[in-house]
Amino acid sequence: MNGTPGVEDKFPASVSGRTRAVLDTWPKCLIALLALALVIGLGVTTVHRATALDPALHRGDFTLYRAAGQAVLNGSDIYQAHNIRGNYYLSPPLPAILMAPLALLPVFWGSLLVYLLYLWMFGHTVHLAVQLARRFFPARPPDAFWLYVLTVLLVLTPSLSGISRQNPSLVVTYFLTLSLALFLRNRPWSAGLALAGGIAVKVWPALFVVYFLAKRRWMMVLTASVWLAVLVLVVPSLAFGVRGNIELLRRWYGGSSSP
Repeated sequence: MNGTPGVEDKFPASVSGRTRAVLDTWPKCLIALLALALVIGLGVTTVHRATALDPALHRGDFTLYRAAGQAVLNGSDIYQAHNIRGNYYLSPPLPAILMAPLALLPVFWGSLLVYLLYLWMFGHTVHLAVQLARRFFPARPPDAFWLYVLTVLLVLTPSLSGISRQNPSLVVTYFLTLSLALFLRNRPWSAGLALAGGIAVKVWPALFVVYFLAKRRWMMVLTASVWLAVLVLVVPSLAFGVRGNIELLRRWYGGSSSP
């Protein structure tokens, strides 16, 4: 006996075993069907809005980042890349490099691939969050299914927005959650890489480096700093050259799209 409530603990003794199993299973099946419908419906609308040629219907960041990836392939200015709504690329150079392979695909297939990748990252983020919750609250853990459902509900609204708009905010959330999970498993180099990945996409996760610095977690600060140098200085320099990368970083830091 592990103290975890089972199916037999949830219903009166007068209820038969088969009835108990049905009563315990059908809500889970219903939630699974609703989740499947949501995934399919969200995928259709996400890809449709990414491929729409009408600026009034066009939504999401995929085509913007794809345009930056195309600029990398063409050897043109990534900060002149924009989508049909007139939004210009304003992120650091690394995401543009990572989007270059997707720029080789048609918008439909590229957007669909990113959507599936976002679903995987969302699912893994939820899984990591549940594992963290069980780590800190090990006594009489609830049914794992309902813990996953609760976690999804808590983050559903912002996550749906990030997935449907294919916004990099979900990528940052995934890297931060992964970094924390790896840190607690005493894997500082992997945790530092995940944290540096989040910083290389959006700068604000650098606040976590300040946190680790305040907590005197020197190894975490060191690994995150080393990986950040690799992702921000070394990797983009392979694509743009050292001087070209420094110039792009200068323009990104200054918030200017003009040379």
